[in-house]
Amino acid sequence: MNVLQTHTDIVGDNSSYIRSFISIADPEIRKFHRELNEAVHHATCG
Repeated sequence: MNVLQTHTDIVGDNSSYIRSFISIADPEIRKFHRELNEAVHHATCG
């Protein structure tokens, strides 16, 4: 069992759960949020 992978999986699951309740109404803020998430994803996964 890889403890660090388990931690990453749990944090990812919780993050997805919390995000499911959030809806950003402002299109500019929603675009910024999407771009920020993509940049963070690429920095951590790529």
